[in-house]
Amino acid sequence: MTTTVQHVKEFGYYPDPLPIKTGPVTISSLPDLEQIANGVRASSSIENNWYYAPPQQVRDLPSREVRERPYPTRVFGLPKTHRIEHTAATNEEHLDFHLWALSFFVGMRLTAAATENGFLDATPVKPHKLVDFIPVCSSLTHAVELAEDFWNMTRDKPCCAKRFGAAVHALFLSQNPRNLPFEECMVFRSGMSRYGLKPVTTHSESDHVPTGITDHFRPEYAPSSKSSKSAAASRTVQTMNSPIIGLINHQGSHPPRVLALSGR
Repeated sequence: MTTTVQHVKEFGYYPDPLPIKTGPVTISSLPDLEQIANGVRASSSIENNWYYAPPQQVRDLPSREVRERPYPTRVFGLPKTHRIEHTAATNEEHLDFHLWALSFFVGMRLTAAATENGFLDATPVKPHKLVDFIPVCSSLTHAVELAEDFWNMTRDKPCCAKRFGAAVHALFLSQNPRNLPFEECMVFRSGMSRYGLKPVTTHSESDHVPTGITDHFRPEYAPSSKSSKSAAASRTVQTMNSPIIGLINHQGSHPPRVLALSGR
């Protein structure tokens, strides 16, 4: 029998209000959200809506003076801005999964790390920087509901939630503005391969992404065939009742990357 308990976590960084309440999940803004957001926006570490890791600082033991090294600290923190509460969470990982799902839909890395150091190299401070779709507020509520359904349907297969987190993390890390092209590919593929995920590199290779947290679209320039369409239709019918989440990333000239995660 699975034990459920109430769990609460503060997380960030997200600059806007997130009033979401659905089922056992409640997401709310911390009282000083506006003050925190204004402080972050005023930081000199921001360039083109990306917050970069500050210079590494070290304290000289004999003199006790603090000096900056000629390279960034890499791991850094931003203040918490919101709170997530789950009245019947399975465990701590249950809330962590919700944060990965919410991160994907708002297009920003959200973390509830116990320490202030929850970011690597750089992170956007403006929503939707890491994805190319913008859900409306009601869609975020629906996304939280679908994430909860996914967790409940795959509760006995914890690797499914871990795969989702790994895929989103790899997707986000690969979009660091300072990455070279080969680093984007390397980070994305290595992050997913750890959990046995194989990225699809073109829309034509991706026959389907069943209706779930996202809906798949095929642009006009993507090649298709009658056979692939019929195969896609049959597979969609077969998987409509299985917990699958589709991830779509189409940034500029980079090839679209589609990932389907199944809980089967």
